[in-house]
Amino acid sequence: INAEYMGDALVSGLISTWVVDVVGEGLPNKILPMMVCGIHVAFFLSNMVILHTGRQLFFRLDVMEAQCAIMIILVLRGVFGKEIFEIALPEVMGYQFKLYQILVAQGVFGYVLNSLRYSIRIISVSLSGAREDAPTVNSPSRSTAGAFHQMGTIAAFATFSYLLLDDVKTVLSPAYIQTIFGFAGIMANLLVTMVTGLAFPMIHYAVLIQITGYLAQGWNPWVPVGLMVACYFIFVIIVINTLCDALGIQVFKIKY
Repeated sequence: INAEYMGDALVSGLISTWVVDVVGEGLPNKILPMMVCGIHVAFFLSNMVILHTGRQLFFRLDVMEAQCAIMIILVLRGVFGKEIFEIALPEVMGYQFKLYQILVAQGVFGYVLNSLRYSIRIISVSLSGAREDAPTVNSPSRSTAGAFHQMGTIAAFATFSYLLLDDVKTVLSPAYIQTIFGFAGIMANLLVTMVTGLAFPMIHYAVLIQITGYLAQGWNPWVPVGLMVACYFIFVIIVINTLCDALGIQVFKIKY
């Protein structure tokens, strides 16, 4: 479970980057940070729904539909080249858009819409206390205050991630690596809270490092990156041990 959560968290930012690049937008633009931060917020909130309600919330247009759309986009690019996304659509009310602009707008709209729906669901359940399926572990992190604290954490992380990614030219840039590893660490904390009931950290290390990375942009950018990656791998070990203790299991061992 830990590998799945943290692995998905790492890959989520990469997927957004690939799609933005494939449709011809390229990396150095305002769309990339918007897409990366959007998918991070939506991914985090969707798992917050599980924490606060005990159930996963799915919409008619959700992650599986998004993955199918991504596969179609990749196939079209492979068969027809990026020119397929430069096709001009019929003029509407004096405006003419190209296909890639519509695709990007739909992606941003989907992230924003689903994030709002997740947030409304979390807040309404937290305020009423009427969970459809009571979680196995009670925790202050499942309270209304806990919900707003977690939302504040991901909002702060996304804000400084957006500022850091504003001038990204490649996925090997320090800001990009720092962002995807930081988000993976936040998701790991959410997993621990869901499984064990341990409190979600008041101030997450990933947010602090993002702020440091933003404020220290004039210095060596690889310093906060190295700190973020090191914290991530140390945290992986801590998370594994915490989950094993809570579940009464051992890593790579099966009880008979």
